This record gives sequence, structure tokens and C-alpha cells, in this order.
Amino acid sequence: MLARAQEIENLERQLRAQALIADESRGALVRAEAAYTEASQRLLTVRRDATEAQTRAHQLQVELLRLSQLAEQTSSRRAQLDEELAELDGQLEELDERRTTGEAKFEELDMQLATTQERHAELDEGVIGAERKLAEAREQLRALERQSQEAQFHARSLAARRGELQRGIETAVQQVAANEASAQQLQEELGG
Repeated sequence: MLARAQEIENLERQLRAQALIADESRGALVRAEAAYTEASQRLLTVRRDATEAQTRAHQLQVELLRLSQLAEQTSSRRAQLDEELAELDGQLEELDERRTTGEAKFEELDMQLATTQERHAELDEGVIGAERKLAEAREQLRALERQSQEAQFHARSLAARRGELQRGIETAVQQVAANEASAQQLQEELGG
């Protein structure tokens, strides 16, 4: 009888211990699920940021192309103005009587040339700035892609941990049920 009572007491202790383990596992599962949800939300945010960065990079590429074309057109116009200026210089040498008119035209063209050169310099600076922004956008996109990969890995790890905790809970529940059945059988034997 004493041995049976001790065995029942041991089983009851084991039942309580298993119940504590099951409760702790359930708590860990809840925490793991919360972490998984948070990681999923972070992954969505990272993907959205990556999409926005790609859109911005595309816009910068289009702007860079536009500025490059404009710079090319300006360079062509400058070459045309240079040719006109050379032609006017020749006319000034040949037609001294039209000196006043030719000088006025020369000054006008010279101002146009200065304006064009200034515009060309500004466009060169714009192209450089656009190229720098494009490089920064590409670097940001690479960083966001790395963050997305890390978030995906973290989400997979949390999912695996959740599965492990769920299996631990199921095992604990089975052990508790087995211990309860054993205790019930011992009580029946003691009562009998």
C-alpha cells in the first residue's frame, strides 16, 4: 500500500510538472507567434520600400536620359553658334562698312554663346547630380533587398520554432494524459 501511495504521489508530481511544462510551452508558442506576425509585417514593409526604391531608381534613370539628351542638344547648338561666330568674323573683315551692324550681331551672338555655355555647365551639374542620386538609389535598393532576405530568413526560423513548440505541447499533453490514465488505474487498483 505504501509503495502504491508513493507511486501515486510521484505520478501526481509528474502530472504537475508536465502541466507546468505544457503551460510554459504554450506561452512560448504565443510569444513565437507574436514574433512571427511582427516579422511578417516587417517583411511587407521592406518589400514596399524596395518597390518604392525601384520606382525612384527608374524615375532617376529617365531623368538622367532626359538631361543627357538635353546636354547633347545644347552641345550641338553651341557648335552651330561657334560656326556662325566664325562666319561673322570673316564678314567683318571683308565688309568694313557693315562693321557697326556686324559688331552688334557679334555681341548678340556672344551673349547667346555665354548663356548657352552657362546652361551647358548647369546641365553638366544636373547630370552629375542625377548620376549620384541614381547610385544612392541603387545602394538603397541593395540594402533593402538584404533586409528583405534577412526578414524572410527570420520568418522561416520563427515558423520552424513554432512547429517545434507545437510538437512539444502535443507531446506534453500526451504525457499528461498517459500519467492521468496511470494514476486513475492505480487509484482503481487501490480502491479495489
